[in-house]
Amino acid sequence: MTTSAVNDFLKKYLIASIFVGVSVLLLGGIIFRSGEIPAREQVVEQKTAEGRRLQANITNSALLREHVETLVQVDKQISQQLVNPNQMAENLQFFYRIEAASGAKIVDVRQIYNSGSAKGQTGSYVPVPYTVQIQGDFRKTLNFARKIEKGSRIGRIMTASFGQSGNTEHTAGDLFSMSLNVELLGIP
Repeated sequence: MTTSAVNDFLKKYLIASIFVGVSVLLLGGIIFRSGEIPAREQVVEQKTAEGRRLQANITNSALLREHVETLVQVDKQISQQLVNPNQMAENLQFFYRIEAASGAKIVDVRQIYNSGSAKGQTGSYVPVPYTVQIQGDFRKTLNFARKIEKGSRIGRIMTASFGQSGNTEHTAGDLFSMSLNVELLGIP
């Protein structure tokens, strides 16, 4: 076919030629754009998720100042309840104050602190372990244990062993002994 034959064919079937040309262009556009649709949908989903996140941040920021003030107050309260592992005399006073308040008698109290273990800690606080042995009647010894966990320092009882002291006959004033392993929250 020559160029003049193609031109004559196009002139003879002008409307059909235009229709075929437009159809080919539209089909090519659809095929070309169909590859972009999933990518565009993914971009829209990402933008929508980011918009939701930003909207949530804006909504939550209304109370941010109050939350920060609350956290600062709580941090001050916690800081007042921490022990310094290097101030052993002051830390032992915590146990002696509990002894006076509970009525139980401290037989032995020891801080088990290794300065090298605190350096290996990655957090803001370190546990400061103690062993405490007390004697008293049943209520006094349990009261002593309660006061450790609800005292002026942040502490928890890791292990406790309970036994009867003295004679084997049971009387109202029986002495009990309790051995506790306690951890107080301290600064590194």
